[in-house]
Amino acid sequence: MEEKRVFLARHGQTFHNAAAGESYVDADRLSPTGREQARRLGRLLASRGVTTVVTSPLARARETADAINETLGCPIEEDERLIEIVPPGHLEDAPEREAEHWSVYMARHADDQDYAVGGAESFAAVMRRVRGVVDSFDERDGALIVSHAGFLRFVMGYLTWGEQFSPATLPRLWVFEVHNAGVAELRHVALRAGYAASEGWSIVTWMQRDHLDGT
Repeated sequence: MEEKRVFLARHGQTFHNAAAGESYVDADRLSPTGREQARRLGRLLASRGVTTVVTSPLARARETADAINETLGCPIEEDERLIEIVPPGHLEDAPEREAEHWSVYMARHADDQDYAVGGAESFAAVMRRVRGVVDSFDERDGALIVSHAGFLRFVMGYLTWGEQFSPATLPRLWVFEVHNAGVAELRHVALRAGYAASEGWSIVTWMQRDHLDGT
C-alpha cells in the first residue's frame, strides 16, 4: 500500500509572540529563541526524509524555513496560500475591530461564509486557500510546509470535518494547540478497508515539541 507523508510546522517564536501573543505583521521577525527553535526543528527532521520546504512568504515563516534548511539543504518554495488569516483592519467605526479574533466574527456570522469586515478574509476565502493547499499535498510527498497558527488550525479543521467544517465549528479549533516551531506529521493512505470515510490524509502526530525543550 503506497503511503505519502507531509510535515506541517508553525514558524518560530517572534518578538511579538514573546511579548504579546499572536502576530499578523509581515515585518514581525524571529527572535533569537525563534531562530534556535527553527534550527532544532531542522535537526529533528534531518532523518525524516524531507525533500522540499514550502513556506508562507511572510517574513517570520521564510526566516524559519531558512533556519530549518541550514540542516536540511532542500529546495525552498514560497506559496502565497500559506499566509496567516487576514484579520479586520483597525477601523475607528468598524463593528468588529482587529482586537476581535477572526474566529469570533466568523462564528458570529456562521450563516454567511462570505461575511467579511474591514478588509478581513471571510471563512469561504480562507477555505479556498486551505482546499488548494491540501489538494497540493498529493504532489508533495516528503514536503515540510511552514505556515501560521490560524491557517494550520484551519487545515486541521478541514482534515477532521471535511466539507462539514464550517464557521459554526470554529470554536473547536482551539483543541489543536499550535506551538512555535512545533511540527505535525500527516500520512496519506489511499485505501482503508472498512473505513472509507477516513481515507486520505490522517494526523500521525500533532505539534511535536520535545525538540524545543530548554528554549
